[in-house]
Amino acid sequence: MKNSLLILSLALSNLLFAQPVGSIVGTVLDKDLNNEPLPFANILIPEVNLGTTSDFDGLFALDGLAEGDYIVNFSFVGYETQKIPITVIGGKVTEIQVSLASSSSALDEVIVTTVARRDSQTALLIEQKKAVNFKQQIGAEELKQKGIGDAADAVIKTSGVSKAESGSIYVRGLGDRYNMSSYNGFVLPSNDPSLKNIALDLFRSDIVESIAIDKTYNVDNFGDYAGASININALTSKSKNYYKLSIGSGFNQSAFDVDSFYLGQGPGYSGFYNNSYPDYPLEKYNFDTGFNREQAFDGVSPTNFSGAFEASYGRLLTDVTRVNLFTMASFDNDFSYTSGVNRGSVSKDGLIYKDFDFTTYQYDTNTTAMLNLAVLNPTFSFTFSNLLINSSSQNLQEYNGVMDIFDFAPEGGGFIQRHQYKQTLLLVNQIFGQVDILDKLSLIGGASYSQSLNLIPDRRQITLSPSDWDDPNSPKTFANNLSNGDSHRYYQNLFEDELGYRAKLVYDLQNREDEENNTKLSLGFVGRKKTVDFDATQINHAPRRNIAQPTIDDVYDTDSYFNQGTSAKVYLNSSPSEEEKMSPMLSLPRPMVESKISLLAI
Repeated sequence: MKNSLLILSLALSNLLFAQPVGSIVGTVLDKDLNNEPLPFANILIPEVNLGTTSDFDGLFALDGLAEGDYIVNFSFVGYETQKIPITVIGGKVTEIQVSLASSSSALDEVIVTTVARRDSQTALLIEQKKAVNFKQQIGAEELKQKGIGDAADAVIKTSGVSKAESGSIYVRGLGDRYNMSSYNGFVLPSNDPSLKNIALDLFRSDIVESIAIDKTYNVDNFGDYAGASININALTSKSKNYYKLSIGSGFNQSAFDVDSFYLGQGPGYSGFYNNSYPDYPLEKYNFDTGFNREQAFDGVSPTNFSGAFEASYGRLLTDVTRVNLFTMASFDNDFSYTSGVNRGSVSKDGLIYKDFDFTTYQYDTNTTAMLNLAVLNPTFSFTFSNLLINSSSQNLQEYNGVMDIFDFAPEGGGFIQRHQYKQTLLLVNQIFGQVDILDKLSLIGGASYSQSLNLIPDRRQITLSPSDWDDPNSPKTFANNLSNGDSHRYYQNLFEDELGYRAKLVYDLQNREDEENNTKLSLGFVGRKKTVDFDATQINHAPRRNIAQPTIDDVYDTDSYFNQGTSAKVYLNSSPSEEEKMSPMLSLPRPMVESKISLLAI
């Protein structure tokens, strides 16, 4: 009995799992083309989620269907969808022929607007291939892949470009004075009185769409370069709406490991600071900052911070006009600490003139904000670009050792402390675009106004030597300083503004859509006006030779020496006599104002 039941169960299972299946095959034809085969039509059975497409001959097949009734959808872009009921019989093939006709409802007009991408490697290679002149480009996509942080590090990834330890860019061995820097095609002002170009490391990679290095002369550029023209194209709005917020933190191992991190008085941590010398600095000591160093963060180990916000938004104003908005803002800082040996020149007998152990505490910040607005239309396009960059660097340097093997602290014990804060503020405002006047005639132009402010407010330096030169551990004094400028304060302001403008008419000799033979005739001009205003003031703190100078027991507490009224023997008092007005000595400002206008026909 048990054996009979087992055989019956196996037979029923075999019936259940061996039910025959069927197939649907057929051909899809194009009714509007005399029933020619229609390739790539879609065939779908929604209830079983099974589908396929027709081949080049319009043939298709749907296999493995259980017996039953199905609704099969036949569709193609621009054609009316047909839903046909079909019965599948197990073990058999059901054949069908379907003709699709174009949809009776037609669109009045379809306008497609495209925006060229300049951040991908492929797009840049295509642009480089079509360019008349030779240039190299690197885009945002490649910057991310290679982990490049700023524009200076980006350009050295191209052939023939190198970067010196000072940060200057060299192209084919030619330095700053032989190169030219621009932003969206407009020349930028410098942030250094001794340099022609702005420092490229100010431009972080998150605001860069692409960087072009043009090593040949181009009629669109001024001819004041022999190395290269380096142009930074700003990041623009993406095709989708989004916003992004990021916050990060980290630490520099060398700065994190020091027991205490020190900086000078005044600037703080925001990266925005300005200071000037007080009224009548020669008559009384009334500076609002001192020489004593300050412990950063109350002894807590310094931690780096970074934060950024980015947003992109676009919408249609009309059926053919679109507005894109892109904005971003970021702030990051960096603490660093270095120590080592600093040695000067060597005499003919092999004696080292200067031999110091040094430490450097440094704190850097970068604040960037950008706002770009683009208006796009098939016949015109305009872009409004605004950029703010604020970069600051403050460092505290301390040197201990031999100042001069023959004359100044020859046995060691010399001490030099120098605090410097340097800030660069760059503002860029631009408008540029293109208008199609006629079918083959376009007007391309724009204008830019940029301002660069470079500040060194209140750089401070003190120089001390042992009161007994033969004993490096003896109390320190200012009395042995050889130069009036060994201890000083220095103030520097550099202001540059750059006005740029360009316009040209472009006539297409061939059809605009003919990319292979796109010959153009251009006529226009490029102009720029630059103004430079520079002044520097140094107030030397020289010891009075006719007054016995007190000694300094603590080199990190010299403010008590400089403060007026603390002692009759101190460096300054509130009303020095005429013969005592030797110090401090004032180096008069050296203002330099330069204005230059240049025009270039293209």
